[in-house]
Amino acid sequence: MDYDNKGLAYDRDLEESTLGILLVAPIHIKRVLSECKLRETSFFFDQNRLIFNAIVKLFHEGTPPDEQLVCSELDGSVAKHHVYDLAARCPAPSSVVHFANRLVELERWRDRRIAALKALEATSDRDLEKFSRARALLDDDEIRANSMSSPEQLGENFKKYMDTGETEAFALPYAKFNERMAGGLRRKQMTLIGGWSSHGKSVVMDQFLEHFSKQGFKCHLYINEMGEEDRVARSIARQTGIPYQRLLQHKISESERQSVEAVIADGCPYFAVSECAGWSIHELAYDIKSRSFDVIGIDILHLFDYESEIELARISRLLNRTAKQANCHVIATVHLNEYRVNDVVRPRPVTRDIRGSGMLKNDADNVMFIYREQDPETGDPLPPSSIYTSKVRNGQMGAVNLMFQEKTFSFKEEEY
Repeated sequence: MDYDNKGLAYDRDLEESTLGILLVAPIHIKRVLSECKLRETSFFFDQNRLIFNAIVKLFHEGTPPDEQLVCSELDGSVAKHHVYDLAARCPAPSSVVHFANRLVELERWRDRRIAALKALEATSDRDLEKFSRARALLDDDEIRANSMSSPEQLGENFKKYMDTGETEAFALPYAKFNERMAGGLRRKQMTLIGGWSSHGKSVVMDQFLEHFSKQGFKCHLYINEMGEEDRVARSIARQTGIPYQRLLQHKISESERQSVEAVIADGCPYFAVSECAGWSIHELAYDIKSRSFDVIGIDILHLFDYESEIELARISRLLNRTAKQANCHVIATVHLNEYRVNDVVRPRPVTRDIRGSGMLKNDADNVMFIYREQDPETGDPLPPSSIYTSKVRNGQMGAVNLMFQEKTFSFKEEEY
């Protein structure tokens, strides 16, 4: 084993021996890909990466790779002149799993070394964004290193699951809607809530978190649009019935003040709040993973900085991955496009109305919308409302009618 000038470990002989076996005995390719998780980045040298990619490409096409076929895939590359040497110096094929596991292990140590160097540099520069990115590399490495479960483990885990007799879910506050969602939301998933401006997507978010908190789950809300006083005032209004506007203006009686103090003593607003305006998405992901919350709310996803839909896709994928790594459920409100708005009355939103809809829908496990009826002349939202889904991971799609309570900023489910 050797090291480059950055202290990154590599083993040229090990890489060449592994490739030689895969050329001579391609029957082992499936095993090193699925069992050992060998991949392009497991190879330190560029030419070895090219050869490995050519071998895997042929394998996935259903063509057993050999020296001649691999060379044809590498036509025009200097790596093709190296292929016959690899096959000629092939060791015993039975060693391939050991070799592949060792290459994956060396890759992890290179990743750890790079992350440590970046973290040290960020500490010297006092740059939290750099540090968050470096810490994310270490988190990803830890997850990957512990991601495999053997068939025996999978069987035992499912037996335990059956023995419990119940499935953990975060029950939603609207009974009929909760039934459609198969009992509620689940860990390691992501939900998007869309709606036109002033239609109440933030209200729905808060009601979700309040309801989860009352079930005993720990919830945390990250806000980058409103201030925390506004969110707390809304929560207190829902609990006490005191109008939200009077709470903001401090226009309450002594008896109402006592009611406010009573609900605060009872734990209202029931969930933690972080103002995250100006944070990068990597800082947010690091903060989520450094805590131990069951449900995370993000209001609003589109207010994190991004310059293209490609960057928005990276934000979406990172949040999806963070939900799995932090073993929580992530709920994020999203903005809608205006291209379908041709009248004062806005149409019922659909998935394609979400900014960057294709990427966000693919990453989300659930997509739901809140919609309020509107005054036909002014377009002002009216109390009759509905909440409905356009994608559901567990359960079935459907809609439930609600009524917006303007005084307390809450949605109440209509009787059925």
